[in-house]
Amino acid sequence: MGYLQGKQVRLGEKQKYASIYGYPKFRYPVIEVSTGQALGLIKEEVTPGIPGQPDITVYYEKNRWRDHGKLRFYQSPEALVLALGGQIDTSRLSSPEPEPEVKAVIKRNATKAPTARRNKPAKTTRQKALKKPARKVAAKKTKPGARKVKNSLAH
Repeated sequence: MGYLQGKQVRLGEKQKYASIYGYPKFRYPVIEVSTGQALGLIKEEVTPGIPGQPDITVYYEKNRWRDHGKLRFYQSPEALVLALGGQIDTSRLSSPEPEPEVKAVIKRNATKAPTARRNKPAKTTRQKALKKPARKVAAKKTKPGARKVKNSLAH
């Protein structure tokens, strides 16, 4: 018979702690519902998976709850509590609220056609010629502090 046999328990908030080697780890306190007393901790162990595969996360206890012959590692803290004879308190859990129905509203503006469909008047060649900017000849820029050399052949 397990230590948790027939007890109503709930899991506390996930707590961060460091292993004896300094690695960050997580644990969950197990609290008895009737007394509010902490019965122990469930620890989380993450083992790196094969390259390209997800890591493996297992949960175990070191509180001597486990009967001889029971598995040591479980897939979730809740599965560990249930396997050791405990019952999870579900009184605090609420049923999910139904999502409100969303109605799609399509707004259309019937007065204007989209800009891609509007016919624009074609420009004449004279209008195109007036809009073109005058070409500018770019002068060479000299480096600051450089001497200007006079070209004697230019005169």
